[in-house]
Amino acid sequence: MPVGFRLPAAFVFLALLGGCAYLDAKRGDLDSRIAQWVAQEQYGRALETLRYVEPDHPRYAALMRQRQRIDRLARRFEQRTVRKARGLVERGDWHEAAMVLEDALDKLPESRALQAAREDFLAQREAYLRQVRFNLLLSRAEKLVRDLPVVTEIRRVLPTDARVEREYRLLEEAAARTATEMADCADRALGGEDMDLAAHCLALAQSLRPDEATRHRLAVLEQRLGQHRTAIHRREMAGSHQVNRALLNQYDAAFRARDLVTAKRIMDQLMARDVRPAGLHARREQLQDAIARRVREGLVTGRSLYSQGRIQEALAEWKGVLVLQPENKALREHIERAQRVLDKLRRLSTQQPAS
Repeated sequence: MPVGFRLPAAFVFLALLGGCAYLDAKRGDLDSRIAQWVAQEQYGRALETLRYVEPDHPRYAALMRQRQRIDRLARRFEQRTVRKARGLVERGDWHEAAMVLEDALDKLPESRALQAAREDFLAQREAYLRQVRFNLLLSRAEKLVRDLPVVTEIRRVLPTDARVEREYRLLEEAAARTATEMADCADRALGGEDMDLAAHCLALAQSLRPDEATRHRLAVLEQRLGQHRTAIHRREMAGSHQVNRALLNQYDAAFRARDLVTAKRIMDQLMARDVRPAGLHARREQLQDAIARRVREGLVTGRSLYSQGRIQEALAEWKGVLVLQPENKALREHIERAQRVLDKLRRLSTQQPAS
């Protein structure tokens, strides 16, 4: 059992509890005892005692209804406890969460929900402590990397100083142990494909103990690191090619349907990707030509509508092609002029006196 979490007392005396519950069920003041336990949230003891109440008890029916009510209270107690413990863990109050679960299991020792919550808590706490201890190890390794050259230089200046020599030897031993731990760290990080951590641990190990054995192990780990990076790069490239193919298929479908707005949006996505698919340049030129033709057609159609006094329709035509070529100065000027005319017409219409 993990250190720091004592076994609830109810588990220690569980065998005795059955005997006590049997005797309590025979007491004449059972109702008041049950009420007292419920007030103290001692639901486990109350329920265990009520299990021993026999059908010939004069208040059997009432006590069984009481048992159902207490069972509901116990379930709500479980839920409150689990929520409270989780909230404490989220705030980082691990000790208080442990106390909450321990107290609840003392009151309701047979609760599977509370037992499961305790197991989850212990696993979470152990994982958190492993991370904290690992962070401490990294911190010590980084400090050793900084301290070793300093102490080495002091030893060079004072080669006969016994105190300096002791300090140097202790630091060297710590560096050797920590270098091994850093190499282990790199090994685990490679297994988890955490390339950044693996590289960091490798660098620390090399700095702490650059002897032949360490260099050999680091060479093996560095080779594995390179293999991992290559494998990850290949997977990323394969995934990138799959995305490119899907986008190209979407683009081709939109272009065939003459949906130039969608085709342009997909083309912009393709152009922004780190890895661009083959054939993209030709498609881009094809799209630009199609957009240029569509914009010219829109300009001509809009001018024709405008000259006929169909200003709202002309404005809609020009705005429709502006999304294809938002930098087109002529389109923007036409849109602004048409908008001014429409605004003026609206103002005049509101100024007309009512007939």
